[in-house]
Amino acid sequence: MTATFYAATQHDFSRLIQFVGGVFSSLYTSIVFARLCEAEWAAEGRIDAAALNRIYKLSDMDRH
Repeated sequence: MTATFYAATQHDFSRLIQFVGGVFSSLYTSIVFARLCEAEWAAEGRIDAAALNRIYKLSDMDRH
């Protein structure tokens, strides 16, 4: 019984760590994307399709 409980807890813990890592990774990517958009808007006063594509690539959002 103890070994089964330990294995189940360990499995849930690794899934929790994976989930939390994914959340922080997504949050980081979103912040980078927002900062790049803000910089583009400040520099050009607009964000066109070419700029948006460049921002996607720079923020690594095209991998999702």
